[in-house]
Amino acid sequence: MDSYWRSGLQCLLGGVGVALVTLVGFRLQIDLAIASLLYLTIVVLLSFVDALVASVFVAIISVLCLDYFFAPPIFSLQLSNPIDAVALVVFMGTALLMSRVMSQRKRAEEALQKVLGELESKVQQRTAELAKANDELRAENGERQRAEEALQKAQAELTHVSRLMTFGELTASISHEVNQPIAAVVTNGLFASDCSHWNSRAPTNDPRAHCQRRPSGERSDPANSCTRQTD
Repeated sequence: MDSYWRSGLQCLLGGVGVALVTLVGFRLQIDLAIASLLYLTIVVLLSFVDALVASVFVAIISVLCLDYFFAPPIFSLQLSNPIDAVALVVFMGTALLMSRVMSQRKRAEEALQKVLGELESKVQQRTAELAKANDELRAENGERQRAEEALQKAQAELTHVSRLMTFGELTASISHEVNQPIAAVVTNGLFASDCSHWNSRAPTNDPRAHCQRRPSGERSDPANSCTRQTD
């Protein structure tokens, strides 16, 4: 519906333009060639705004005005000179051809603008997708780097713990090797102390007690009764 109103408005404006050119040209008594150029200018201007219907309408009205007001006999649609008839036909063909060419060019430009707009939109969309993918890749690289750092830290801690465990095992082994002879010495010392304690508490009439309490420098007598066991 809007296209019909637009075409009607363009035809009205074209008719007003033809009327003004006709009035001015008739008052100035211009010839057929100049009037044709003025009418053709109106057709070209309408063709620039993609008004094909208005251009054809103006071209037809222009031919009638040229024949009626500028081609002899004036105020008549009859043509006395065949050249004027050829001029009107050429004008009509030129006007229609220019209207068609300009309309096609305008539509081609609009189609090209539409394609360029879609292409630009796709480029922007693709650029946004690439930017998003780049951000995701950077985030993934950051997470990977943090994971690698955490892994390295864990490995360092594990190595440290392993060293501590190895040092502890070595310490325990050395402690065991050192404590074993010390414990044997202490055990022997306690045993010797117990023996001395029990010897000091033995009765004096026991020959074995005298034998045990004999000084180490005293020579033992084989004939002594302490060398024999009593019944």
